[in-house]
Amino acid sequence: MTIHPAKWLCHNSISAALLAALIVSGCVSTEQIVPPISDHLLTLAQDEGLSIPQLERGRLVYLTDCTKCHSPESVTRYTAMQWKEIMPRMVKQTSLNTNDRAAVEAYVTFILRSESLHSGE
Repeated sequence: MTIHPAKWLCHNSISAALLAALIVSGCVSTEQIVPPISDHLLTLAQDEGLSIPQLERGRLVYLTDCTKCHSPESVTRYTAMQWKEIMPRMVKQTSLNTNDRAAVEAYVTFILRSESLHSGE
């Protein structure tokens, strides 16, 4: 039995995410597209009283579940308002549970907010 490459990639989310990141992003690293919770971000999150495990889970889900059928996109590519429209569609397509949805939303919101603080907006 032959498995179509696209189906194989979709079912192997981690492989798909890594392959897509290498092919699509070229010189852009995963850390630039989906920033990890660095020491600086960790301090900001703690100052805001946010759950570090939830933010880390949100990033992980973003990297694995959100890339099952498309390449990873920069969190900052969309505004907070655009994410509010995007998230319900993506959650439905990936069947995320409530906790994972909340984690991704918390992560995306936090990254957007930290980027605007960093850029001085």
